[in-house]
Amino acid sequence: MRQLQLVDVGDALDEVFADIADLSKRCKFKDCQQNAERGCAVQAAMSTSEHDENCSQNCRKLQAEDRRNSESLAGRRSRDKSLGKLYGRTCMVAWAPSKRGAG
Repeated sequence: MRQLQLVDVGDALDEVFADIADLSKRCKFKDCQQNAERGCAVQAAMSTSEHDENCSQNCRKLQAEDRRNSESLAGRRSRDKSLGKLYGRTCMVAWAPSKRGAG
């Protein structure tokens, strides 16, 4: 089955989540991820109940999805290949025979 993906929706996300976009402009850092950074205006608004945490989580989730879907095919293949190698090494270590008790 084919999958529908959001592609290049950054400006639309800023419109839908206008309050978060406005708050993020007040953050201390330009590359703030609104997670746990000091000086984050979005986190400050959530701590004072001015802002809904679920709304912020949804915004971050859609932004991450947009970044992933906008990634070039070569970039995606490279990331997937690196992840596959990591999984392979992890499985080899997990299933390697123990050297304890051999002897």
